[in-house]
Amino acid sequence: MQILNFSLASLFSAPFVLLLALFTLFASIPSLRGPSIMADVAFLGFYLVSGPVGLTGIAAAATTVWLSFRTGQGSRAQLYALIFYSVVLAAFVLYLAWWHGTSQKLDAP
Repeated sequence: MQILNFSLASLFSAPFVLLLALFTLFASIPSLRGPSIMADVAFLGFYLVSGPVGLTGIAAAATTVWLSFRTGQGSRAQLYALIFYSVVLAAFVLYLAWWHGTSQKLDAP
């Protein structure tokens, strides 16, 4: 059961980890920000996270991470991965609080 919970936590957290990694990469290396599909997907992903699909995804990922923490009995590497997933999800929760707290919205050009 512990392996199943950890696998689900990894599966549901993977899009958020990837999105944060891409955003960090593009923010730290400005020359990569040029017109590219990967940069567009990374920056558009943050708009999708603030919608209902993103909220549902964060809730599902947080639930599976919490269930994996509760079952315990994992290796040290699994524990570190779960802590990392928790930090990434906390960053997205802070982002959502900022997004909704400042009344941001996506305006079409």
